[in-house]
This record gives sequence, structure tokens and C-alpha cells, in this order.
Amino acid sequence: MRSRIVSHTAKIVIVLCSLALAGGASAIARADLQDHDMADRIYEKYKKRSDEREKREDAPEMRVSLDQATNMVRRRTDGRVVGAKTSHNGDSIVHRIKVIKDGKVRTYTVDGVTGRMR
Repeated sequence: MRSRIVSHTAKIVIVLCSLALAGGASAIARADLQDHDMADRIYEKYKKRSDEREKREDAPEMRVSLDQATNMVRRRTDGRVVGAKTSHNGDSIVHRIKVIKDGKVRTYTVDGVTGRMR
């Protein structure tokens, strides 16, 4: 009788372990699918950025760099530059430079293609 109980208990343990392993395998499969989906999203984001770069290659070539624009604004205004950034707006490239002079902050724009300051 005792061996039947042990044998029956062993069968139950084996069945429970098998179910646990099967559940673990299912969890691993779900995690693998999630990883695959995440990799697809990352690839699509990278591809989109790559496509945007190709579109920019069709845009006009920048002839005035941000450093050149910053130096030009600093010399013409005799102020202290506190910020500068470049924006690509469709067909144009615009540098925006913030300058402090006499306690006032003013933003100047410089066309990245022509060098015209406004």
C-alpha cells in the first residue's frame, strides 16, 4: 500500500513538473515573440530615419555652418551667444542664434544656404 502511495505521489510530481516546464516553454515562446516584435519596431524606426536622411540629401547643400553663423552674429551684434541650433524646414536650412546684449536676449536667424542674417 505504501509503495502505491509513493508511486502515485511520484506520478503527480512528474505531471506537475511537466506542466510547469510546458508553462515555462510557453512563457519563453511569448517572450521570444515580444523580442521579435520589438526588433521589428526598432528596425522600422531606423528605416524611417534612414529614409528621412535620404530626403534631406535632396535638400539644398548647407554653405554656412552653425559655427560660421554663430561667429557672424557674434561679430555683428557684439553680444554674447547663449544658444544656437539648426533647423531643416523643407527646402531651407535655418540657424537660430540667441544673443544677450545689454541684458536683453534676442534671437537672430541665419539662412544656412545664403548666409543672410535676419
